[in-house]
Amino acid sequence: TRARWLKTAWHALTRPLNAWLLHFAALWLWHVPGFFQAALLHPGWHALQHASFLFPALLFWWAVLVDGGTSRSGALIYLFTTMLHTGALGALLALSSTIWYPAYGGAAMHYGLSALEDQQLGGLIMWVPGGLAYLLAALLLCAGWLAPQPQGKRT
Repeated sequence: TRARWLKTAWHALTRPLNAWLLHFAALWLWHVPGFFQAALLHPGWHALQHASFLFPALLFWWAVLVDGGTSRSGALIYLFTTMLHTGALGALLALSSTIWYPAYGGAAMHYGLSALEDQQLGGLIMWVPGGLAYLLAALLLCAGWLAPQPQGKRT
C-alpha cells in the first residue's frame, strides 16, 4: 500500500473525528425506519447495511485505540460521546411505544415476543451491554494513565 492516494485516504479515514463521524452517521442513518425497512426487505441493502456498520466501526476503533494520533484524553472523549449517542439510540428503541420497523415483526413471533417487545429488547441490548464496550475501553485507557510511565513520556 505504497500508493500515495491510498495512504492519504487511509490517514483521512482514520483521523479520530472523521472515523467518529462515519461511525455515528452509519449507525443513525441505517436506523431511520425507511432505510432499515429497505435492508430488511432486500438482501443487497441488508449486506450494505452490515458492511456500513462494520467498516466505520473498525475505523473508529483503529482511530481511537490503535493508531489515530489522538491522546488518551482525546480517545476518552470519542469513547464517551460514542457511548452517549449509541446509548441514546438504544434508549429510543427500548422506551418507544411504537414499532419502528414493521417488516421485522414476524421474526419476533418465533421467539415468543411481540414486534414491540423485540424492538425494546434490541434497544436495551444496544443501550446497556453495547455501552459497556466503550466503558471498558475507556477504563483501560484510564488504567494506562495510572500505570508508571518512563521519565519524560506523558500522554
